[in-house]
Order: sequence, then structure tokens, then C-alpha cells
Amino acid sequence: MSSDYKWDVDSGGLGLRTPDGVFVEVTAAEVVGIEFKGRASAQGCTVLRKPSDSLPTIEFSRFPLEPWIVLRSPSASRAAECRIVLKTPDGSMSVDSLARERDHLTVDNAWYPVATSLFGEIQNQLVAEGITPGPISLRQFLALARLGSPRIIVEPAAEAEEIESTQTPKIETGSFRGQLYPYQETGVRWIQRLASEELGGVLGDEMGLGKTIQVIAAFNGSAAAGPSLVVAPATLLENWRREFEKFSPETRVTVHRGSGRTGFPSVLRRNEVVVTSYETVVRDL
Repeated sequence: MSSDYKWDVDSGGLGLRTPDGVFVEVTAAEVVGIEFKGRASAQGCTVLRKPSDSLPTIEFSRFPLEPWIVLRSPSASRAAECRIVLKTPDGSMSVDSLARERDHLTVDNAWYPVATSLFGEIQNQLVAEGITPGPISLRQFLALARLGSPRIIVEPAAEAEEIESTQTPKIETGSFRGQLYPYQETGVRWIQRLASEELGGVLGDEMGLGKTIQVIAAFNGSAAAGPSLVVAPATLLENWRREFEKFSPETRVTVHRGSGRTGFPSVLRRNEVVVTSYETVVRDL
């Protein structure tokens, strides 16, 4: 075919422009072959000039960009996020879709081949966890982070996001009677987030900072289908009962312990909170 074809960029893709203005798509292998290996054919067309000769403002790379899953850690005010990025020498660019029409792209006056074969690996990982790029739940974030995949990068939340913002949603504490400090509100929000996704967690405040009332406030703001269970050392069971009486007197609480304790689950379900000891749990199970 005629060699009167000129290299051109259209919608981020490199190709050949015919004399009558038609844009002809080419592959990354064809571009690399002509630019770096001395070949002179693309899509059945004889091409006499390298792409860099026709487009001197564009820098050409023979090394492909690779796609990565980037996870941003959740913060107090923002959900976790999953992004698909193509790593470039000077940073990264977001990819809006796993399906790429071309195996190369031109961005910021630079042309790169794209390792499209790796998109399948990434897609399989996301599909297995029911995840699409964008905001994700904490459970989904943990599921991906635990895979240990070499194609997953975990980024910490930005320092500014770790500070509670004025836009943080107000916590729900139901009939809780008490005043929470800001750090306790953060703890309650964390507990409720974990509970909403059926995840376990640790509230690691030091002694004396009000972990008990944070748990009580979290219980009051939850919409649990059945009673909540508090398992504590035997010496603290009465303390838990008194704290519920003080901060949440409307909550139906029972202490499940001793020879007089019920053996019927239906009786326990009449309460909203069941407080028991480690020893009792072991015996009753």
C-alpha cells in the first residue's frame, strides 16, 4: 500500500493518518518495531519514517507500563478506595476501566506500550472479591490487602485525612446518656463501622479512657437483630451492669452467671445485652 501515511495521535492513541484523513489504528508491537527495530510496516502499510521523526515533541518508550491495584487505606472521614493505575516513570495515571481498547497510550507528550496481559490478572483478583474500582468497604479493603499480591500497592491515608474533619457524619448513639469526648466518638464510629461489616477489631485505648462507655454507646446506636454479648472477667460483670444502668438505663441487660443462670436461649433473647464471664462461656458452650 501507499507510504503516504503520517504518524498522528488521536484520542490518546498513536496511529497512521491516510491522505484522505482516515485514522488507522496500529499495535504497540508495530510501533516498537518501527521506532526501535528498523521495521517499516504497520497494518499492511509501508512506513518510511519513524514515529519520533514525524512527532518530535513526543518521547517514545520501548518499556511497557504495567497496571497495578492501588488501595488507599480508610481514614476517620473517608472510605477505603481501590484504583487501577498504570505506573509511569514520573508517577502514575488513573485508568478508568479494566477494558482497554488499545495496547498503548500517549500521555503528557510521551508514548508507552501497555502490558495489557496483566489486566486479566488484576480483573480476576477484583472479581473474586466482588470489587469494582472506586470506594470500597473495609471488608473488601482487608480482603485485597491480605492477598499479598505483587500487583497490589497499599497506600496509607493522607495525614490530613486522619484528623477528624467537620464533615465527619454524626454517630448514632440511640438512648445513650452521656457526653463523649471527640476521641471517644472516633472509637464509637470505628466500632460501629466494624459491626456493620461483621468484622472484629480491637479498641486499644489505655485504661481509664472510657472504653466501656464507648462500647455502650456503640451498642445503643446499632441495629442488631438479637442481643449483644459482653464477655469480661468475672470481677467486672457487676461493673458492666452498673455502667449500663448509668449511661443506658433503658437497655435491657442481664448478667448470665452462676447456678441460677438460664439454660434457654429464648430467655436470653428477651434482653438487649447479655453480660457474662469467660468461664461461663466455656462451660455453656
